[in-house]
Amino acid sequence: MDLQERLHQLRDVLCNSEAFPWKAALYLPKNGDWQLSSVCAVLIRNQDREDIDEEPKFAVVNDLRYVLQFSDVQGIVCNAKQQLPNANEDELFRAFEFYVDNDAFIDFSNEES
Repeated sequence: MDLQERLHQLRDVLCNSEAFPWKAALYLPKNGDWQLSSVCAVLIRNQDREDIDEEPKFAVVNDLRYVLQFSDVQGIVCNAKQQLPNANEDELFRAFEFYVDNDAFIDFSNEES
């Protein structure tokens, strides 16, 4: 996937996570009220810079904040698809939210239907 500085919908990023490089990072709106339709960006963080704690200008201009390394996003999606091979976008989003809130993978077998 071309990593031009552009906005995506979170649903597209989760459903196509394999298309993004693992070394990128996911940025979402600062308000933390995320949904599948939330805008986001997948950006490469320059780890060689001294100002590593500064958000990329594209993120700042679009009022986004760093959320996760993209390797974590890919791990979330992979784990969800191992449990639910036909995981839909809502299930991927639930897995994402669970990981962000708990720093752990969701166990779909323990969820109420």
